[in-house]
Amino acid sequence: MEIIFIGTGSGKTSLKRNHSSLLISSSNTKLLVDTGDGISRALLQAEIEFNSITDIIITHYHPDHLSGLPSLLNQMKMNDRKNPLNIFCPGKPELLKNYIETNLIFIKRIGFKVEFISLSETEIKLNEEISFSIKKNSHLKKYAAEIKDETDLISLSVLFTLNGKKVFYTGDVGSPEDLYLFNEEFDILISEVTHLIGNDVISALEKLNPGMLILTHLEDNSEFESLEFIQLAEKLVPKFVIAYDNYKCKI
Repeated sequence: MEIIFIGTGSGKTSLKRNHSSLLISSSNTKLLVDTGDGISRALLQAEIEFNSITDIIITHYHPDHLSGLPSLLNQMKMNDRKNPLNIFCPGKPELLKNYIETNLIFIKRIGFKVEFISLSETEIKLNEEISFSIKKNSHLKKYAAEIKDETDLISLSVLFTLNGKKVFYTGDVGSPEDLYLFNEEFDILISEVTHLIGNDVISALEKLNPGMLILTHLEDNSEFESLEFIQLAEKLVPKFVIAYDNYKCKI
């Protein structure tokens, strides 16, 4: 099993990095987490067949995590997909379905079964190798004045269990406190760093003590690529990686 980082960039479009997405790949499951703008081309670059994807998780509805989904579904259709597809989403599934169909990708005409599953904090087990649970983070609270229905303002962090190892994926966070949502130890911390500063991550390493740190969701010329930060992080964690597109982490 491995985690493949399909896109490691921030919300700012970059020539160096694709928008947010990672793939958890095992012998019989390919779970895509987020489908940022340009995901179809990014999957081609990573040599991942569209129709091999079995499940998709959307952590929240910002375009750098979502907007590639209608195009990806269309690519699956044009490649004659027949197998069903599960899409796990925050909040009401109707909101996501309506977004897809606004792009004229109509689920009834797509040629394969698409099941939209609203995520709750109950653990979901995909198979013997892969399960996950979610917590709501504070990333979208800044929009509370514009969107009154809280079920439309959900941003998720995810704790995966992969072959018995715990992997915490922060998603996009709203504050450093979102790094401490799960009250249990984990082996790997995959942290976005667009909405954090270096001291936030260093403090989390000191308190959480993960076996591995992987940074993603990076802007060009990020402070996290500085020698000073790298030296600090390497003192606190056994293995430290600044992810890049198509980086693969064996589990």
